[in-house]
Amino acid sequence: MGNCYANGQGVAKDDAEAVKWYRKAAEQNFAQAQISLALSYALGRGVAKDYVESYKWTLLAASQGDKDAKETMTILENNMSREQIAEGQKLARNFKPRLGAIRRARYFKHGYRADAPAVFRHRILHHGGWVSHHQ
Repeated sequence: MGNCYANGQGVAKDDAEAVKWYRKAAEQNFAQAQISLALSYALGRGVAKDYVESYKWTLLAASQGDKDAKETMTILENNMSREQIAEGQKLARNFKPRLGAIRRARYFKHGYRADAPAVFRHRILHHGGWVSHHQ
């Protein structure tokens, strides 16, 4: 959804709204959303420019193997002080992901709850916990 707002695909282009959606997904530990949010902070698109916050999200995405994040990390480090880098690292270490409704269901004993909505049970059972982007 964030990319739709960032690129004006099917909705009016709105960088602040894109950041809102990137953040929702990034907080659930989705690497692609984390690097998109990091780039928003690095470029000041939809948020105030903040290299420390950008570095935090870049580190989180890189820790999941995101290749774009690894390249971005080097660029950011070349433009940051040691203190800023240390602060970004601290923020990344202290990050605790939030789990969305479907992801939470993965942690139930059998991978689903009998009282969960049928569409969630179907996705969890038949799609290995596939996460809807329409949460």
